[in-house]
Amino acid sequence: MRVAASREEAVKAVLDALPKDALVREEDDGVGRFAGNRTVVIIPRGRARLLMFQGSFGSIKSRLERPHLDVTFEEKKKGLLVRLVPETIEKPTLGSHVGGLVGNVVTVGALVVAYFFWRSEPVDTTMTAIIAVAGGAAWSGIAYFMPTKTDRSLERLVQDALEPLAAPAKPPKDPG
Repeated sequence: MRVAASREEAVKAVLDALPKDALVREEDDGVGRFAGNRTVVIIPRGRARLLMFQGSFGSIKSRLERPHLDVTFEEKKKGLLVRLVPETIEKPTLGSHVGGLVGNVVTVGALVVAYFFWRSEPVDTTMTAIIAVAGGAAWSGIAYFMPTKTDRSLERLVQDALEPLAAPAKPPKDPG
């Protein structure tokens, strides 16, 4: 996105568009402790980029090198170029799928055993195993094929903040 403004103006526009409870920190300050889900912005030295995170303290503290959105500002001859680089989400491996299946089978099995205890009946291990495997496989299959939606709220926030500063598009050349 090209912006017809200085880097400081663009950074200020993004910071002004943040939610009221957002935390803005300089790189040297660290994140600091906070409660609940928040938008966190870390500004490295030089103010040439913004590292944007969304989540709780525990989820952000462990991933300070991998922001949810990396906003970079490059000075060019034709104005300021702003690049939004979202986090790359890796596809799950075969091992993670197998681990999820095993976890689902164990969960369904535990629910069946709890049902037997609740009804004060002896646990039928064969039926419990069949239900656990079938239920866990069905649960994993449904989870695998459910559509997933990537959270783009940080990108929309930055785009909406910089839209008023966007450089005018070149008018099309008149063929006549």
